[in-house]
This record gives sequence, structure tokens and C-alpha cells, in this order.
Amino acid sequence: MNRSFLCSILYFVDRGKAETDALILNGGFLMDYNNYDRGYAEPSILLTIGELALVFMLSARVQKMSIDGARAAFFGYAILNGMVLSYYFLMFSVGTLVMAFLATAVYFGLMAVYGTTTHKDLTGWGPRLMMALVAMIVTSLVGALFGFGFGTSLLYCGIGLVLLMLLTAYDTQKLRQIYAYYAGDAELAEKASIYGALTLYLDFINIFLYVVRLLGMNSRSRNN
Repeated sequence: MNRSFLCSILYFVDRGKAETDALILNGGFLMDYNNYDRGYAEPSILLTIGELALVFMLSARVQKMSIDGARAAFFGYAILNGMVLSYYFLMFSVGTLVMAFLATAVYFGLMAVYGTTTHKDLTGWGPRLMMALVAMIVTSLVGALFGFGFGTSLLYCGIGLVLLMLLTAYDTQKLRQIYAYYAGDAELAEKASIYGALTLYLDFINIFLYVVRLLGMNSRSRNN
């Protein structure tokens, strides 16, 4: 299965867990549960289905799509995801979200620079990172069904953060290699850049989600 689609599945499952965690935060949760359930759950499910469909379509058919079609699919996904994430302003404090975004930008930026500038070939990381990604999805599903304790959740988010940072470096280098390979074909190079943007976007938002969860757990720990 395509790696970007797997990343989107992991993001979907972990996002649901982050939203559940937000309901029990003493400090960061800013709306009452009944309003959250009615006003958010159903639209979120519909938007998530749309997100997964767009990622699957772009991952599987990017070479057959027109450049405008591929670009529209990418921006469509970004818009749908932005609509879902807008609810985070109701679940977490602005300070928490700003801190999470800044930390994510630093983590992502450092690994992207490493992937771009390193002379080490990171191709060998691919199979291991893929297996780790599948393991994270399975673990996340188990956690969604049976629940995690505080310590297990903390460990899970820490491992996930490291995995996505490594994927950022790997994807950045791979994107540079693919773009160089298609340099003689402007259309394919453009499509590769769009798909690469989707891949890196998924890395970024997954890192952001893990950072938000870690900050939320820290807030809960301090309040307890």
C-alpha cells in the first residue's frame, strides 16, 4: 500500500485519539461534551472520508492526472484538513496550539534540512520506516479499541514523533532525487513536486498532532 495513504490513515486514527484526550483535559478543553459531540463528530467523519479519498486518488493516479487535477486534489485535501483542525481551537488553548506549531516547525525544518544536505544515502531507511509505520497504525488501532494508560500514551507519542521526523528526512531526500530524475520532463517533474508536497504535508501534520498530544498530556499531568 502507498506510504502516503498509510500516513493519512495513521493521522486519522491518532487525530481521533487526540480529540478524545482533549475531552478529559482539565485546562485545555474549552467546550462542553454534548456540543462537541453534536457539532463536530458527524461533519468530521464526512470530511475525513473526503480527505482519505483525495489522498488515495492522488497517491494512486498522480501520473495519470493532469497537473491542474493533481494540484486541485492536493489543495482540496489541505482545505478539508484545515476545516477539521479548526475545531482544535475549541479543544485546546491558543497558547498550546501556537507552541505546538512552533515546535513542529523546528522539528520538521531540522529534518528537512538534514535530508536535503546530507551526503548519506537514506534509501535504506525506506523498508524499516514502512514497517514502523504499519506497526504504529496497528498499535494506534489497538489503543483506540482498548485504551492506553498515561505512560503508554506518552511512549507511543514519543516514538511516533521520532518516526515522523525520520520520515521527513527520508522523504525530503527522496523528493530531491525524484525531481532530479524527472528534470528532463517538465510535466512529470511538476507532478512529482505536487506528490512530494503532499508527502511532506502529511509528515508535518502528523508531527504537529504528536506534539499537540504531548503538550496536552503534560497539561493534564500538571493539573492532576
